[in-house]
Amino acid sequence: MFFPFGAGYLYVGAPIRYAVFLLLITLNNSVLLLAPSGWLSEPIVLIGLQGIYIVLLCGMALDVVWQALKRVNFQLRWYNRWWVYVGSILLGVVIHSTTDLVADQSDWAVRMFSIPAESNAPTLLVGDYIVVDNKAYEHKNPIRGDMVVFKVPRDNTTDYVQRVMGLPGDKIQLIGGVVFVNSVQIKRQQQEDFVLASKSKVRQFLEILPDGRSYLTLDIRSGSLSDDTGVYIVPKDHYFMLGDNRDNSNDSRFSFVGFVPRKNIFAHAKWIFYSKHINRIGKLIN
Repeated sequence: MFFPFGAGYLYVGAPIRYAVFLLLITLNNSVLLLAPSGWLSEPIVLIGLQGIYIVLLCGMALDVVWQALKRVNFQLRWYNRWWVYVGSILLGVVIHSTTDLVADQSDWAVRMFSIPAESNAPTLLVGDYIVVDNKAYEHKNPIRGDMVVFKVPRDNTTDYVQRVMGLPGDKIQLIGGVVFVNSVQIKRQQQEDFVLASKSKVRQFLEILPDGRSYLTLDIRSGSLSDDTGVYIVPKDHYFMLGDNRDNSNDSRFSFVGFVPRKNIFAHAKWIFYSKHINRIGKLIN
């Protein structure tokens, strides 16, 4: 049977069902390509659209089998030719890959990134796959506390995910692992220790911004070099980034990243699409 992309419908003599299937797949892909990013980046919407796509594929395969079993004394039609089957499969591939053909990933409304390191633990863990709003900052600027994706200024190619801590004009300093913004201490409350992938327990803090937003951070070692810094004055149109794993993050405290130009920030991390830790799937990123 030629199941791929609905070609099986032609094999069993059901061209109308084939056309309807292609129409539904095209509509589903069009929503993924054209819908507003803020809407698409919601977990229930994106998972729902992917679920519909899977249901359409599975339903098509089962229906083709059912149609084949029902039909007796079937007579070949003009479309029951090998070149029509091949052409229909190629058409399905084109429709399936619409987003790839229309635009590269940098133009998509939402994108997915995998997390390769512990620099943002406990918020993001190694092996997490996150969904980001790729259009979030087209008409507005990041705010303090946003977990953003940006191009590292040194090469403008490498993608990093870190938290915005300093806005243009801010003075940022860390003293004893505590963040000060414009000489005002960011509140933090110690939480239950966090267990790293290495099974070692480390101190965990809830950091609370002046606007009430909060997120968890780690402090692996007291008195580390990155716990105490000088004062960083954020230049115009630049931002200061910190990883949530404060003693294990190559962020704006170090020259490889430094201050990040506004133009390099392109996405807002929204939620965890997949993780080897089942309870993290669907979790919003604070």
